[in-house]
Amino acid sequence: RRLCKNCQNYTKKKTFDEGNNIITIRAIDEFNNYNEKTINFFIDSKEPKIKKVDPTRGFSNGTFLIEYEEENLKQINLYYKNNLVTNTSCPSGKKERCLFNIDLSPYEDQEVSYYFEIEDIAGNKDASKNYTITSDTKPSLIIINEPLNKTYNKYVIFNITLDSEADLRYIENNKERILCNRCFEYGFTKQEKKRFSEGLHNLTIISIDKAGNSDTKDIQLEVI
Repeated sequence: RRLCKNCQNYTKKKTFDEGNNIITIRAIDEFNNYNEKTINFFIDSKEPKIKKVDPTRGFSNGTFLIEYEEENLKQINLYYKNNLVTNTSCPSGKKERCLFNIDLSPYEDQEVSYYFEIEDIAGNKDASKNYTITSDTKPSLIIINEPLNKTYNKYVIFNITLDSEADLRYIENNKERILCNRCFEYGFTKQEKKRFSEGLHNLTIISIDKAGNSDTKDIQLEVI
């Protein structure tokens, strides 16, 4: 394809396909002598798109999620409290997601504003809205008032308190069971008991608060 005739320079725009392009520029004089140079370049005209971020309200323990579409990702920036965190290892592609784990403990119980910015290799960018959450990095501590490490007859009595509101579970053999949701105690104001089969039981008591922080206590009991 001819770019120009009887010229010494050429400055105009040309449209090329998306992706990698290899072209050869050839200059030919009136005697058909020529010189040429091969150029390799990449076209990326599609802007990246942020599809979702989380959390958008409530509490955060420092975990932030971004979902996006970008085939040629360069980096993702997270701006919060006049801080900048850049991640260049997030994957490229459609319906991708990337997690950021930030230390929010210096801002405990404070409001934190943040937003994401995504950039591709051609410098195209997209930015999310600015969201405000509350920093909560401390787990709801489990206090077991009834000594559970003992022998029971059919029913196990629970008496557990928490130092802040959380969901309370116990796990045995990789199976999770609910004790209570959004509670401060289980069995403290009213007796609570669960039936277990005969034999030794190894339980993990776990609390999960609204920000995703968790505390655990391992106990062993025997039912006869």
